[in-house]
Amino acid sequence: MNKRVIISVAVSTIMIAYLSFFVMSANSEGSLAEWAMKARWLNHTSWDGVTYSLVWGLNNATFDAGGNIEATPAVANGYVYFGTHSGVLYQVNASNVSQMIANYSIGSGGPSSPAVVNGYVYIGSNDRQIYQLNASNVSQYITNYTTNDSIQSSPIISNGFAYIGDMSGRLYQLNASNVSQLIANYTMAAIYSTPAIANGFLYIGSYDNKLYQLNATNISQVYATYTTGSVIASSPAVYNGFLYIGSYDNKLYQLNASNITQGVANFTTGMEVFSSVAIANGFAYVGSDDRTLYQLNASNISQMIANFTTGGFISSSPAVANGYVYIGSNDHQIYQLNASNISQAIANVTTGGPVASSAAIANGYIYMGSYDDKLYQLRMENISDVSAPNVTISSPTSTTYTVGASILINITINQNGTCNYTLDSNTTMVTLTNDSQTHFNGTLSDLSAGTHSLRAFCLDTIGNGDSSRTVTFTITAPTVATSSSSGGSSGERTNAQNYSITKNTLEKGITLNLSYKDTVLFTLYNEEHSLKVFWYNATSARITLHSESFNLSAQAGADMRVDSNADGQDDLLIRYEGITIGKAQLFIQTIKQEVLSTASTTEEQSTEAINQQPSTPSTNYTSIIVGIIIILLLIYGVTKVYGRSTKSFQQRVKIAPR
Repeated sequence: MNKRVIISVAVSTIMIAYLSFFVMSANSEGSLAEWAMKARWLNHTSWDGVTYSLVWGLNNATFDAGGNIEATPAVANGYVYFGTHSGVLYQVNASNVSQMIANYSIGSGGPSSPAVVNGYVYIGSNDRQIYQLNASNVSQYITNYTTNDSIQSSPIISNGFAYIGDMSGRLYQLNASNVSQLIANYTMAAIYSTPAIANGFLYIGSYDNKLYQLNATNISQVYATYTTGSVIASSPAVYNGFLYIGSYDNKLYQLNASNITQGVANFTTGMEVFSSVAIANGFAYVGSDDRTLYQLNASNISQMIANFTTGGFISSSPAVANGYVYIGSNDHQIYQLNASNISQAIANVTTGGPVASSAAIANGYIYMGSYDDKLYQLRMENISDVSAPNVTISSPTSTTYTVGASILINITINQNGTCNYTLDSNTTMVTLTNDSQTHFNGTLSDLSAGTHSLRAFCLDTIGNGDSSRTVTFTITAPTVATSSSSGGSSGERTNAQNYSITKNTLEKGITLNLSYKDTVLFTLYNEEHSLKVFWYNATSARITLHSESFNLSAQAGADMRVDSNADGQDDLLIRYEGITIGKAQLFIQTIKQEVLSTASTTEEQSTEAINQQPSTPSTNYTSIIVGIIIILLLIYGVTKVYGRSTKSFQQRVKIAPR
């Protein structure tokens, strides 16, 4: 029987590439070698774009950090990095955030979010330091720079420089390869805002109500400023020639990015705008302390498209990917909204505290902190759906099957999805076909005798998985009647076995391990036959088939086809498969196949096969050979006398390479 196995790729490269495209596609400015604005990209995904392996079927995970998480996590190199108010920077496994990799004490923590570039992690702290750590293991300190005051701002990295502000109003430009080296600085009022780099300029807001436009190569050089009606704690974003910034005067501003003194449009909310703008799909999204998230026309922010009201003020900044907007609120909720129309809620998750953190989005998950001290890892397709499908295996069942039987696989799940399976210790998943998105089937064949275990792996449409369902069943060889007989001469076995093979078993084919003088009994076309192996080694065997009383010489791996009733069709296949546990292993099966060669060719093949037997030890066997010839002549004479067939049995044996 032919074995047909279809291999399923568990971790789909196409799906990861698909998600990467939609997470990164909105990021029209910036490069993978830089972290040039808050949350790295315009859509605020905070991801370096490098894919990593996923845990099959992982629905969600959390990490208890032991301190409030206000900062936005960063995802890079397959890790998630985030700081806490308790003063610890954590590095956890992005595939499963419950697994911590390393941590580093940064004194007194705060809202500063890490940036990860070129193998380094940069983060500010309330202890006045900006730290540079090894991104592969954050417990390995590289260097630091001491500022004038506590740091609430987050670092950005661009063109070999690191930029960060402190609450004394000092903005710092440092060497990104070694942040202990100061390049330049500029003083304004207290800085909570995170700078943004675009078009050779650095933009940053300050508590003096102003937005600054500085030379990014040397920040001591001021190009322009714009004054709002109150403190600026929001972080700027630059898109399509415009700069967007929120202010405590309740407004979001749209300015000319080439010269920020030129206002383009503004939008007034009900309270302070602490949240920072995310840009995606031609829309600007921003939260306000009036508890509302706004969706505005990015070309003219005075035009509102939609809004969504939460139960608390919004200091979290929105993140956008794959058609969804994710936002946190002081009402303890994480919201997932339709990015085309944010008035349409998709899902929400309740945490144990206010959510001021913003979401990082990577590889099908969002990562978000809360004041309940936890980092959340949630499925981005539906953050509230954490339930795996219910799986039922209706076949195979925990029963016994016969060798050679085809065993049907039937698996159902209670929601749309996909199902694969593994067999025994094989970890490769095999794809099942489906007649619907909830019913899956396949076939098992050619299983060896013994105990087998099938395990189902089923996913729903967003990736929640269940692999807990298994079924164990047994495969047994066909029933063969055996009996013992005594006899034999010195050096021979005295208890030979008789194996009676049924017609059905013979049609399917059976493999037997035979000792010297064991006999196989079967019926073919209402005629009794018996078969014995009277000599064998690793490469060949000599077999006696009684019905025609003829000795066959078999090579290991070669098929011998026999026409037992001289009807022009081969009806018996015998194959010697070598020695197994000291016994001759034979495969026997009834067949129906037209004779493939003439009698003369068959005789030549049989003679050749016999001549290919390994030579016996160099001893004088002349008398033995003569005796065998005499016996064969006597057998031939008896056959002629009884006239059992008009065609010699020797002519009806064909040997063909397997």
